[in-house]
Amino acid sequence: MTFVDHLKGNRPEDLVLEVAFGKHVIAGDLAKSIVTGADPTHVVTVQQILGEAYGRGWNAVRGVWFRGTNRDSTQYKFYPGISSPGNGDATQGIDSVFDDDTPHSNTAWIRVECPNGSEVGIPEFDTKSSPPTGFTGIFECQKGDVYDSSGGVASSNSYLTNPADVLGFGCKEIRRYANSRIDWNSLATLRTFCSTTETPDYTTLPQGVGLSGDYFDGAGFSFKVESRVDPVIQYDLSTGAPALELDPADFAVRWRGKIRFKYTENYTLHLVHNGSGKLWINNMSTPLIDQSASGTHTANFSATADQYYDIQLEWTNASGDSEFRFEWSSATQAQQVVPQDRLYPFASSVVKFRTHLAVTQRTTFDDFLRRVMFTCNGGFQEADGVLKFFSYDQTSTSFAFTESNIVANTFRFYPRFSQQELLQLPNRFIADGRDLESRYLEKFDPPLYYDMPALQTAAGRIIEETIAIGNSTRWQALKNLAHYAKMKTQPLVCEFRGMPSTLAVLPGDKVTVTHSIPGWTNKEFICVEATDLSIDSSTDERSFKLLNWD
Repeated sequence: MTFVDHLKGNRPEDLVLEVAFGKHVIAGDLAKSIVTGADPTHVVTVQQILGEAYGRGWNAVRGVWFRGTNRDSTQYKFYPGISSPGNGDATQGIDSVFDDDTPHSNTAWIRVECPNGSEVGIPEFDTKSSPPTGFTGIFECQKGDVYDSSGGVASSNSYLTNPADVLGFGCKEIRRYANSRIDWNSLATLRTFCSTTETPDYTTLPQGVGLSGDYFDGAGFSFKVESRVDPVIQYDLSTGAPALELDPADFAVRWRGKIRFKYTENYTLHLVHNGSGKLWINNMSTPLIDQSASGTHTANFSATADQYYDIQLEWTNASGDSEFRFEWSSATQAQQVVPQDRLYPFASSVVKFRTHLAVTQRTTFDDFLRRVMFTCNGGFQEADGVLKFFSYDQTSTSFAFTESNIVANTFRFYPRFSQQELLQLPNRFIADGRDLESRYLEKFDPPLYYDMPALQTAAGRIIEETIAIGNSTRWQALKNLAHYAKMKTQPLVCEFRGMPSTLAVLPGDKVTVTHSIPGWTNKEFICVEATDLSIDSSTDERSFKLLNWD
């Protein structure tokens, strides 16, 4: 047996542990390896340090791979990063393979047996000269406490994805703020808002992205193990299953969504499948194809170009290999697998906002808060030493500016940008992030973007800006892009001085302005600057800068 410490000699300050909330693809840091057996049939086992878990632990493993080869639960052991009560602790104690190691209290890590023998990807026998890199995994990360509207603990060791809960964890566990430092009622209000549901209209996406797939253990559509968006319906003949949790010879899949045909003509629809296969289009009560026997089966459909039709497919496999493809053909369209850009997910109810954020480099706490607030189109304020959090999507106007509380002869409004600057503004905002609805948390493909048509027309060209979205669903990412675009491009600014009654207004507040000079009545703005002008015993006044939010 050969043992190698891959971190020996590294400066601790160079090893950056990941603080992560929600679901992430994580490679971690290769820490140690052990080689057993003789070359070339040796077995390499690695230790990967994943990230800081603040003693509460990470939630779960969702997939483990080494150089592209999946490792099942018998080939790895996950240590979630709880505060270890002792070396013999079953959850975070000494590992049976790396038995000279420490429990790594508060740090999430994983021990993985690498592929060997007939499997692809066996590392070199000499792991000191050729370190066994190539690990990757998908993890549900940080757990922590959820706080009530008074700052009391409502529940412990919860998987944190609600933005309000991530903010509470950051304030209490990372920054160690006292309860008095936080407006807990604002967090409770934000939590409720982010958890409310809505039904996406996926036809507003720039193009199709695939169908929603539900994967069931057993052929009876009764025990769902996974849901995701599949870009195309194409599973070539294989001995495996289309999801990690499924028995290859006993599963069922149901895909739903909308299909948009390219031509107005009669299409032939093809199902190539083992087991049973069914297809519905437009008429959801009568299937076009309903076959219990394996094979290739077809049906005809008279389509109107670019109309959105409801679609559902079902596949059950009770034995044998796996194969399922959905293809189309017509007089104009050569036979092919129905492409991704012609398929749209099923519009089921979803929560408004979730946070799947990772911090891998040193940053200020204010920046951390802003990154979390971005995921729910929000902001935060600090008044009298207390932090208040809110989403702009949830807030209503909190103050009305009128000529009765605006100091005379101080009111002015002007374009935020010159005409030349306006023509150079970004007018297409592209999401840089990973798609939570994809099987392997892949980058958004096709790219997801939000357009500003009026700016594009004025500029006569598309000017792109890429925005770091993080891990998100397409629907949430589109909302985040739209909010960012609005903040970036709103054209009108208003400035004035306010009388004493306006002192309560803070940056981030939504307000209305009613004034005779421009003829505005309850025109909506966001306060971006509020500066106290009071000196000693002078009249209390404050200067304001507002950004139009209509």
